Amino acid sequence: MEEKEKQAGFFCKLKAFIDRLSLLSAKAVAVLLMVMMCFTCLDVFLRFFLGKSIVGTVEIEGNYFMVAIIFLPLAYGMISHQGHIRVEILTSHLSALLKRWVEVLGWVLSLSVFGLVTVYGFAGAWHSWRAGETMVNIGLPIWPGRLMVAVGGLLLGLQMVLKLVQLFKRSQETSSSAQTGGPCSSRSSRS
Repeated sequence: MEEKEKQAGFFCKLKAFIDRLSLLSAKAVAVLLMVMMCFTCLDVFLRFFLGKSIVGTVEIEGNYFMVAIIFLPLAYGMISHQGHIRVEILTSHLSALLKRWVEVLGWVLSLSVFGLVTVYGFAGAWHSWRAGETMVNIGLPIWPGRLMVAVGGLLLGLQMVLKLVQLFKRSQETSSSAQTGGPCSSRSSRS
């Protein structure tokens, strides 16, 4: 019994750490969104009133800001009130056991896709860094944007692995604590 408690404690600490990373990435994106908004407004103001614009605005926003805004907060959706979309039209009529297996299959397929996104994101960032790829107009490196894809995919993948572990633990336990997700369920670990 003591070994199970140690494992549960480790799992809860790991989940809390990954949840904090996910929340931190979402908060960083919120700040980045404000920076992007100011950057865009400044560019529009300069173009409208002075007839000049900031060189590389489109490249910076497309290669850095937009990539970060799309990929970095994905993992936060896993801990934010079940933020990702669920369609239950087909599964609402299935037995509890079959629902669980369909859910596991969905998480495994999603993990496979985002595993590929992560691997190829890191490979692309590494290749860009080694090749010295830069943006055409301003010469900024491309690899940070590709790295953000990989980091966002990694965080989401880690959240998916935690979800799969929770599903398997819940299927093995029959206590009322397991039915609600246990002591470190996504409901109790939100900040």
